[in-house]
Amino acid sequence: MVFLEILKQSGTDKYIKTIKVVEELSKNVIIVSERDVIYLEFVNLFRQYFELSISDDLPIWSKAIDIIGFHIPENNLGLTAKDDIELFKSYYDFAWNLSLTKIIDTNKFGFTRVETPVFNVDQLSSNNVEHENEITTFAKLLDNERDGCLDAYKEIAWKAFESVLNQNEIPIVIDNKIELFHNILTTQIKNSKNKIGAIEIPARIHSLIRYEKRKYKESNDLYDFHHAQISIPYFDFFLTEEKLYNLLMHRLVHITECYNCIILHTNDEIINQIDKIA
Repeated sequence: MVFLEILKQSGTDKYIKTIKVVEELSKNVIIVSERDVIYLEFVNLFRQYFELSISDDLPIWSKAIDIIGFHIPENNLGLTAKDDIELFKSYYDFAWNLSLTKIIDTNKFGFTRVETPVFNVDQLSSNNVEHENEITTFAKLLDNERDGCLDAYKEIAWKAFESVLNQNEIPIVIDNKIELFHNILTTQIKNSKNKIGAIEIPARIHSLIRYEKRKYKESNDLYDFHHAQISIPYFDFFLTEEKLYNLLMHRLVHITECYNCIILHTNDEIINQIDKIA
């Protein structure tokens, strides 16, 4: 998500300076793609249901090139399959150690800056607008939004479900498979001690937006929401601007009750926190 923000920067000088700051702070370590994080979270959820061992530390960390991707030239050298694999591994090892600045500055990997679409509250909850007048409490809105998030990620959840079943040889009658899948999701999402960030965080944010009928038309809003849902469950600190801070810390949302993350938004707060951990 931070990488997508970088791609929105205008002006080469500002663009490169921002990249260097991100690179210095991150040490070139990043979170894997959003889909991969969500998949791993669902795997943990299903493993928890079947009382299998779960990991407190998901394998979500990677390097920039793993997210940006790279193109391997076609094998025109007449190499054997084994030698072709060795060439791929050598190329990947080389790319793995490239800095983010080097990757973007040379732009040899074929990515381009992106235009950010404009989103508003109706688009965020488009499937629920027709039932808006039927839902009067925040709790009902939250349940409704959780269902909407689950529906959005159902394909990823199903892959995670099948993976857990297959890897652990759990015998399930085929007729009951789909029913079990839905039952686990509807019960575990609300009761799981390990709240799935991709479900809980946007559900709470969107619920508050609908409940208070706020309008969010700035182009950065949806990216900010994604920053929160991917980062807060895995970081000790989350730095943001005042608008998102007020959403996350609102008495109805209060996302820190789910995750052990300190959310900061003023310069003084950030400096004081740095002094504490320095």
